[in-house]
This record gives sequence, structure tokens and C-alpha cells, in this order.
Amino acid sequence: MAIGNIFEEIGPNTVRLPAYSRIDLRCDKSWHGKLSLYGEALNLANRYNRTYAYTTILNPDTLHITLGTEQELPVTPTAGLVFEF
Repeated sequence: MAIGNIFEEIGPNTVRLPAYSRIDLRCDKSWHGKLSLYGEALNLANRYNRTYAYTTILNPDTLHITLGTEQELPVTPTAGLVFEF
């Protein structure tokens, strides 16, 4: 909140980003406990989960500060092979 040229915090957690939501899927197959094959897909619903990226400089005309956000994680498929010895 702005009072003249003094800026005061209006309280913790008063401005929030939208709720974070993501669907992940992972499948594993192991042979004899030593060899594993896996595949996974992250953010299958392709939700645009935002994360804080930057703060712009104070706009002197409106006395507002703007927060910039970016998409956190697009749909991400992954596969791998693990060998334990």
C-alpha cells in the first residue's frame, strides 16, 4: 500500500498465483533387481503453472509494481535404463 512516497507491506500471502496443478505418470519394469527400464511423462494435462520470474520497476504514474511470471514446466516425456551393480 502506498502512502505518499512510503510503501508498506499489506500483509504476508495477500497476493497469490493461481493454484499449482500437474499430472505425472511413471512406469517401471525391473529384471532381477539389477536392471530397470522406466518411462515417465510430466505435466500431462499441460497446465500453465506459473512461477515468479521478475519484478518490474515501480510505475511512478500509478504507483504499481508488476510481477512477471513464466510457465514452469511443459509436457516432458522421459525414458531411461538403469543398471545397478
